[in-house]
Amino acid sequence: MAAGEPSMARESTGWVTDIARYWRLFVALGAVIALVVMTADILIEGSLRTFDGTVSEIFDTRAGLSLHTGLVALAFISEDVYAVGLVVAVLAVATIAARSLRPALTVVGTMAANWVVIEVMKTAFGRTAPDTGEDLFGVNALSYPSGHSANTIIIWTLLLRIIFGLWGDKISFLSTPLRRFLVVASLAVVFGGSLVGLNYHWLTDIVAGWLIGIALSMLAPSPLPEHLRPENRHLREAAQRTSASTNPARAFRDEPRALLRGIFSRDRLTATKSSTETGATRTAATASPASTSAASHDGP
Repeated sequence: MAAGEPSMARESTGWVTDIARYWRLFVALGAVIALVVMTADILIEGSLRTFDGTVSEIFDTRAGLSLHTGLVALAFISEDVYAVGLVVAVLAVATIAARSLRPALTVVGTMAANWVVIEVMKTAFGRTAPDTGEDLFGVNALSYPSGHSANTIIIWTLLLRIIFGLWGDKISFLSTPLRRFLVVASLAVVFGGSLVGLNYHWLTDIVAGWLIGIALSMLAPSPLPEHLRPENRHLREAAQRTSASTNPARAFRDEPRALLRGIFSRDRLTATKSSTETGATRTAATASPASTSAASHDGP
């Protein structure tokens, strides 16, 4: 029994490794399954379709001018023209910083795939919007699913992956996956909620758009070259340390920066100690040729 325990542990570790490696694929698959189940429910006039009508009545803001104006402003900000402008600006900077067209090609390609999926589904289902006063399928309407909601997920997920990969060490707020998820989720809820509140979309239209955006953003290839991906950051840091150790002039230039970072960080004592030890090492290395020379003269 004891002999079999190591093999069982290795098998368990293998499963964990596979899940960690393919977690994006599992998330995309879950989103697709949820989309299929939700679509089937609303087509057969199930509980979700009834819930759509209830939510639409609750969030009907046509009688509340101030709230209506605020929701119009949010919906206006989420328009495609502004999203495209933001994407172009970030991708231009990222392309220069990464010295690669991969960020632009990944984002544009994923958005193009999203446009195809959304248009095919809109045409196939032909659902009317809430502001028509009817919830019909198979007519000349384009409410289901919401393209804006899908674009919000795709754009912000990929842009945050790019921003974190290139400048994550300078933006502590994006240092954890949970924080990046909260940013994307908050934007999706705010913009999606504005469309529901204005009766532009049913709630399930928004959720369907989110699920499509999640699936496509998870299936999209990494928007960064391999050497710039966050999971390979330890390799870049090791290469930088090796370069500094083989180039004394560069190490001498980098030492004051490391000391200053340590002064303004929480671990001041460690940074100061590291700088002192580095200086002592350099002093010993400088003095070693002289001591070797002296030893050679003292010999017979």
